[in-house]
Amino acid sequence: MVRWIVFLGIWGASALPLVAQSNLRDSCRSRLAGQLMNLQNDYIHHSSSVAHWGKKLKKLEKKEEELTALVAKLDETSRQQPFDRALEERLFGSRHELKGLKSQIAMGRERMSSSKKIAAAKQSEVQSFKKSLRKVFDVVESNLQTSEFSVYKLEYKSRCGRFRYVCPLPPQQRTDLERLLPSEQLPVSCLRYAQILPPQRQ
Repeated sequence: MVRWIVFLGIWGASALPLVAQSNLRDSCRSRLAGQLMNLQNDYIHHSSSVAHWGKKLKKLEKKEEELTALVAKLDETSRQQPFDRALEERLFGSRHELKGLKSQIAMGRERMSSSKKIAAAKQSEVQSFKKSLRKVFDVVESNLQTSEFSVYKLEYKSRCGRFRYVCPLPPQQRTDLERLLPSEQLPVSCLRYAQILPPQRQ
């Protein structure tokens, strides 16, 4: 029953009141802009993670270098002098700390590598989505763009002209809009808007 209602809603788009058809146009645009922003922000998030682990690894690696030198020095001293309980305890503690530090570095490198792969995939996804969007929209980055989030504004390439409320898209752009994303990911308002046809002349 639900599927039948959705089917009628999509294919009966041209029969909607004019104001409702205009709302579909605006809703489609805003929802796609939101999807683009979400994708871009995911990319920024993972890129920030790469930068975070890069800085953290530098500190850990510097500490590892210093601790490795200390362990070597303590070990050399231990072998050259009679047994010293305090020295041996310090050597044992330093070795244990170095082992834990190496584990942290290995984990950090793994996470950084994972974030790099995800960031690259997200960047590719963003570029691909923008390319598809540009078949129907002008994609404009807002002045609110920051290193932490992105804001995009979409404007239809086909401006409202003769049909003030309906503003149907040209045939090729209707097709491009329908194919913009897999049907299960494309906003319903876009599917319905793509089905709106120009009013027939009497």
